[in-house]
Amino acid sequence: MINQLAKSRSLLLVLVIALTSVIATQGIEAQVLYPPLNFQGSIPPGTDYAHLTWDHPDNGAPGGGLPDGIMGYNLYRNDTAIAFFIVFPANEYFDLNLPSGVYTYYLSAVYDLSAYGFPGETGESMKQGPVQLDFTYWYYLPLVEEFNTGSFETNEWTVDPGNWRISGSSGNDAPSAEFYHSPVVTYYSQALTSHFISGNDIIDGGIVCDFDIKLNTTYNTGTEFLVVEVLKDGYWIKIAEYCNTASFDWKNESIIINSLALGSIFQFRFRAYGTNSVNIDNWLVDNIQVYRECKPPYNFNIWANPNNVPKVWLRWQHTITYDNQWLHWDDGMNHNAVGLNGGGTFSAASRFPVHLLKDHAGSSLTKIRFFPVGTEGIFTLKVWRGENASELAYSQLLDSYTPNMWNEVVLEPPVFILPDQELWFGYTLIHNDNLYPAGVDKGPADRRFGDMISLDGVVWETLNDISDIDGNWNLQGFIENEYTAKSGQLSLLQHSLSEENLNKPERNLRFFNIYRDDILIDSTELLEYFDPLPPSSPSRCYTVTAVYSDCESPSSEEDCY
Repeated sequence: MINQLAKSRSLLLVLVIALTSVIATQGIEAQVLYPPLNFQGSIPPGTDYAHLTWDHPDNGAPGGGLPDGIMGYNLYRNDTAIAFFIVFPANEYFDLNLPSGVYTYYLSAVYDLSAYGFPGETGESMKQGPVQLDFTYWYYLPLVEEFNTGSFETNEWTVDPGNWRISGSSGNDAPSAEFYHSPVVTYYSQALTSHFISGNDIIDGGIVCDFDIKLNTTYNTGTEFLVVEVLKDGYWIKIAEYCNTASFDWKNESIIINSLALGSIFQFRFRAYGTNSVNIDNWLVDNIQVYRECKPPYNFNIWANPNNVPKVWLRWQHTITYDNQWLHWDDGMNHNAVGLNGGGTFSAASRFPVHLLKDHAGSSLTKIRFFPVGTEGIFTLKVWRGENASELAYSQLLDSYTPNMWNEVVLEPPVFILPDQELWFGYTLIHNDNLYPAGVDKGPADRRFGDMISLDGVVWETLNDISDIDGNWNLQGFIENEYTAKSGQLSLLQHSLSEENLNKPERNLRFFNIYRDDILIDSTELLEYFDPLPPSSPSRCYTVTAVYSDCESPSSEEDCY
């Protein structure tokens, strides 16, 4: 059988590149070469190595025994060959000094094919595995990085080879991390990546990523970028991006990353990419902080002896935290359906400008509901960012859907809500003549918000601009502070949605603590407090904090009389 197979196909040369002396092999038909058995692995507690074990292959003959020609084993980690072992005594391996990460191992047996009529040639069995080992270790918040040690190693940054370095002469204040234009690279992508950070066990508050950034550009080409990304469930999600359209001086950025970091083990990175690094002088990053924030009250003011009454009147404001909720303009009911005369392609979207998203900073769009009418349309769900939906952030062609009812699709990965960009979500629809697949409510439309349509994917108009239809698209998007949904989920809902499932805010604040001269004097659930003044009261100073289920905020600004 082996000879026949060898005559029917040419030998495949498999070059195994190894850190140790991995053998170069020639495979003829891996399925006829006996593989190793019972391949297993573990990471012993308190260690930084993987312990891998296996049994030698069996020739299948009565009484067992090693197959003819077996020489040893090839071991692969994350699809890269790392070692070759001779068959005796090897049946275990210690993969030492592992950095934090998830590892996948495979093992194959290597044979001398002389016994099969191919002298001087080798073959490799089918790989056994995978053995998957999670060796993710992490640090707790906060992370503070000023690069003042002059080394990326202090806080265990991972640096892609190339142009990232520590600049001792530039910073806010110096030193700082620098992506330098030299050596010149083209069509490049190089990242400076943090260690793993734990966002687990946080009930209240949020996680904030602060950093200072500066660009010195040589040519304003608009082709060189620095993007800030957070790793969530295997996907790098963009939270900020900068372009070399013009140089800019140091500026501080503060981005809430709740939906990507709360309840997760996460990383973040600064990734420079573009067409030619000669177009810039450098990107500079400094004063990086990732920390938990429980928001304090603001606009704190006091009035002593109001209306000649001997007391101090304290007043403040506080932002209510809105958690998971549906964004939509429609009324939750399907009333009509829309299509193009003669058929064709168009895009439908709901638009949410920046000022309507301020309560959702740090959140992500994780699901979209839509109401298709009929079965003949081809829907591609889409999410756009920016004015006039200028950036396509997500696209998913739907293989199937159920007509005449709400369909709910989980976005994988979720789309992070950037703090300074509009959010649009909807679909592009292809349909034939005499079909009307796009559901709308009975209206009236929220003009330029719930009824946006594009016939070319570039110019957007309202539905009423090009027709006599006055309604909002049956589109709804789910906003989450903590993303827990899994991919591939498509669920169906009833025709109408109960009001309690739409726009339900939650407030995770418990009360406020009142401090006089740094001493706690009382607590209240209100946004004001009256403190009686004793006769001949000296000057006093007050602050107030917000108390959540598991944290107390920093103090408000101080006010005195």
